[in-house]
Amino acid sequence: MSSVPQDQLVLEPVSGPSFAATTVEPDAPMILGRGSEADIILFDETVSRRHAMISRRRQTWLLSDLGSRHGTFLNGVTLTANTPTVIANGDLIGIHPWVLKVRIGSQSAEFTHTVDDTYSQTCLIERVTPDQTAALAQQRLDLLIDCAAAINSATDEQQLGEAVLDSALAGSGFERAALLRQHGSENEIELLTARNSDQKDAREGFVFSRSLLRVASQGELARLTDRNVGADYGMSVVEKGVTAALCSPILLGPSIAAYLYLDAVSAGKRVADDAATFCQVIARLCGLAYANLKRQDLERRTRLLESEMNAARNAQLMILPKPHGAVGPIEYAVEVRPGRFVAGDLFDVIPLDADRTAVFLGDVAGHGVGAGVIMAAAQAHLQADLKHGGQPAEVVSSLNRYLTHHTAPTSFLSLWLGIFDRAQGTVQFLDAGHGYWMIHAGGDDQPRRYELGEIPVGIDPDIEYQTETLAFGPDERLLVFSDGVVEQTLPDGSRIGLQRVLDLFRGSIDCHDEVRTVFNLIEQLSGRTSFDDDTTVASIRWN
Repeated sequence: MSSVPQDQLVLEPVSGPSFAATTVEPDAPMILGRGSEADIILFDETVSRRHAMISRRRQTWLLSDLGSRHGTFLNGVTLTANTPTVIANGDLIGIHPWVLKVRIGSQSAEFTHTVDDTYSQTCLIERVTPDQTAALAQQRLDLLIDCAAAINSATDEQQLGEAVLDSALAGSGFERAALLRQHGSENEIELLTARNSDQKDAREGFVFSRSLLRVASQGELARLTDRNVGADYGMSVVEKGVTAALCSPILLGPSIAAYLYLDAVSAGKRVADDAATFCQVIARLCGLAYANLKRQDLERRTRLLESEMNAARNAQLMILPKPHGAVGPIEYAVEVRPGRFVAGDLFDVIPLDADRTAVFLGDVAGHGVGAGVIMAAAQAHLQADLKHGGQPAEVVSSLNRYLTHHTAPTSFLSLWLGIFDRAQGTVQFLDAGHGYWMIHAGGDDQPRRYELGEIPVGIDPDIEYQTETLAFGPDERLLVFSDGVVEQTLPDGSRIGLQRVLDLFRGSIDCHDEVRTVFNLIEQLSGRTSFDDDTTVASIRWN
């Protein structure tokens, strides 16, 4: 399979009706559902009109169930409605009747091909119903208990795969066993692992029946037998020398996560009479153990993200100024609402002299501890240079050189920095890829916006930033805010957008009320008080 850019996510079909592999771009949420407004239309009566949403916040891909009627599953675990969950490469998304595999960036899985035996004159594919699976004898039950203990003791997917294959071989009499995962084409399958009865790798020379997998893909146990003598495994049934074969689906919730495939190739080799029953039980045990591992993995991801976020939030709160006050010639109000998945906003107010005060608001790309460290370093750098008399362009250019030489290429900072000069009645500002700010005087006048701006800090070490100067009147206020305001996702999958914020300011209110008005808008439209991304709003006026 071809690779995709590291910042793109591809949904690949595993099972279900026809579905073409679809790329999800990182710049906008993508809705999955039955309705015409969905970006990915899944036309089935069990799918809600707006069923689920995939979005990307900084470097983290998220999956949200949008309150669907029949639920959205991630690796067999039912998602809580309207609660974004981190998704990773290889995850399985279940929206009945589809199962889609997540591929992020390069694909390193090993693939192999099936043998097309649909029209074979010597082989017969049988469905094995639950009624045909007889009770195991006591000795078989003892073996099964030992196998169950080995399977449940596995601590990762590699150990689980080996335990399942060894157990299936020990109790069935087959000579080779493999775990497979089917993708969109029935001709191409992913070979997860393969073992022989000597517990050695058996990938080489292992061929797989397409017909057998086709039956198993419908959720039923299937076996390959000779057409002339029914269930007698002793006769050769495929040209590759296979004398018997069996395939059982491994279920993860309602989805097929993989297949347990076994065969025998030795002439005269007979497998156990209850091999089908035994392997079906092993497949069920595997599904339960696999679901438990996936559940543990989701819990681990959540704990790790929460730990990183808490560390970043603590660093953020330690260096924030008071929520409101007067500093030199200005009065300000600010509210910083740390996000659930991103914490990287920085804000500060720095007195320079009796007539001048500096204010800056920035947003670090990334999340967790890494973003928190960059946030703290950037804030300290800006504070030190500004207090020592640095001019805005010099200060930001110096910070830019520091970040480009000390951080990863994907780590950068959007920044707005302004110096308010009461003697001159001006604000001297620099906009480095930020863009979200406006000046207004209340009343019915439309707020003034300025599209002046340069690239974010930390991308190009050679850029020299420039400043602009604007008149700032005695009755005017400057509102600056982070992208968490305009990019907040609403229940219908859309975003708040800039125009809604512009429309708010028709009337004279003070700084504190102005900040509160913006957050009221976000809470009212989104229906929640906690947000995915950091959200910072600050209002400044002359004191």
